[in-house]
Amino acid sequence: MANLVLVHGAWHGAWCWSKLAPLLEVQGHLVLTPDMPGHGQDNTPLSRVTMKRYVRRISETVENLGENVVLVGHSMGGVVISQVAEQIPERIEKLIYLTGFLLQNGQTLFSTMQHEHGQSLSVAAQNGTALEVPDQVFAEVFYSDCTEAERSWAKPQLAAQAALPFASKIAVTEAGFGSVCKAYIQCELDCVIRPDEQAQMIAATPCEHVISVAAGHMAMISQPELLAAAMCKMVSS
Repeated sequence: MANLVLVHGAWHGAWCWSKLAPLLEVQGHLVLTPDMPGHGQDNTPLSRVTMKRYVRRISETVENLGENVVLVGHSMGGVVISQVAEQIPERIEKLIYLTGFLLQNGQTLFSTMQHEHGQSLSVAAQNGTALEVPDQVFAEVFYSDCTEAERSWAKPQLAAQAALPFASKIAVTEAGFGSVCKAYIQCELDCVIRPDEQAQMIAATPCEHVISVAAGHMAMISQPELLAAAMCKMVSS
């Protein structure tokens, strides 16, 4: 069984894994769902939230575990797990990108967000320190396949997202990040990172195992059973 560390994406926190984590635990896996700085129950001021702090938080979580650590990065969390793998590749057995940003050396989140929603976020970030999710984007893009009840539960828990991590260049090498096994869960209904964008990232940084699921961006909320099955396959392969 694996030690799974689930790394949430922008605006979210450990709370977004509350449906999925028990399904993985019942299969015998140890599951940790840390809040990154400035998210969930963590009160780090927005002005102090950086990509380096994200990476440090997850690296410390990994260091406190034994062997057989699998990092799962959702959306922006994909950038975080890549850089953790660069720093401590010997401690990580596998990286699983859940419709996550699988970036190449020197890229930023902003540089990969080319469609209309990404461009609007880029403009918003350049005008301030925080990124907000407009109501329409929240419902129709991020939570497109979620129920109204799920949206009502999630929305009050969203945190303001610091802009600085989106502008941070990823720094990875073949010796570090490149030496760690990678897998990717594609979400076929994702409106945030569209299927063609996911495919482009996988083509640029090949993954040993790829599974597609019929779910939107927040698959851990809309389709937790489907997602748990995919993750358990990847962990055991």
